Amino acid sequence: MSEDRKKCLSQMRSQMGVQIILVTPDNLAEYILPDHPLHEAYQYLSETHKADYLRTYFMHFFGGGYQDIKPPSGHWNSAFLDMQNNPDCIINGYRETTPSHIANPEVNDYWNVLVGNGAYVVRPMTEFTSEWYREMTCLLDTKLDELRNCPSTHPQDSRENGNGYPVEWNEMLGRIFHKLLVKYIPNIMYTVPRPIFAKYR
Repeated sequence: MSEDRKKCLSQMRSQMGVQIILVTPDNLAEYILPDHPLHEAYQYLSETHKADYLRTYFMHFFGGGYQDIKPPSGHWNSAFLDMQNNPDCIINGYRETTPSHIANPEVNDYWNVLVGNGAYVVRPMTEFTSEWYREMTCLLDTKLDELRNCPSTHPQDSRENGNGYPVEWNEMLGRIFHKLLVKYIPNIMYTVPRPIFAKYR
């Protein structure tokens, strides 16, 4: 990690008020279920897309909180309590702030009721997370041969770079996540502190 990322992680641990677990290649195996191994395509993905994959995997099978390694803006205990006290809620996040942050143009009109992908608390094994995980793995099924032939060459690789790597920047996460979330708007809460999108790289 860069020095800025290390500083962000330290701030998260000292300011968010909840246990922070950093998943790395060294401890990843502890969080992979025997009946649900990593998709074969995982090994060929960029580090950014590996993070997108793991976020979806963890939120589906384990649930709990997720935040990008960015400066936090508040305490998270109340966000977890809000989820606990509202069993119909499947995801608690922060509202998107502009239509340009919606990765799937099909649902741009819903931008102000969708949650951002930088931080949320998710209830596991819901219809929403099942669809989210299934669509991501189906996408990887279709990309597998291309990924074998053109694996990622750097951490932020994407099809847009034009080197043959076949996964577009927001194809694995944002496009799927926002499109599916529209079906569950009544089950969304918005009490998770929005991370600070500055000085994190």
